[in-house]
Amino acid sequence: MSDQQDCPHCPEFLSCQEVTRCYSHRFLVYCHTLGKTPTECLRYDCALYPGGKMTGFIIWGHQQIAAYLAEHPESFTGDRLLDQTKYDAWLDERYDFHEEVNDEHGPTCC
Repeated sequence: MSDQQDCPHCPEFLSCQEVTRCYSHRFLVYCHTLGKTPTECLRYDCALYPGGKMTGFIIWGHQQIAAYLAEHPESFTGDRLLDQTKYDAWLDERYDFHEEVNDEHGPTCC
């Protein structure tokens, strides 16, 4: 099945992501929370938010930052997150995420 048939709203974007198989660590955590592969998440977000590439992931990311701020206000200066690594570790622990590299979601590099 072509991307056009699967996701008519953003086939070019999906093609790019599927070819590179390079996803950010946070996107992989998002996929894990939904119980979906990265490709499934991209299609899911396209269907749920037509015309809004990765809108579901962006909304989820803002919700996570807000939750982290509530738990760790010392980790911010104003609205600026001071330690990205600690935040990522918090996400991993919160969602019991243990990154695996395989054919479906290749190495994180973004």
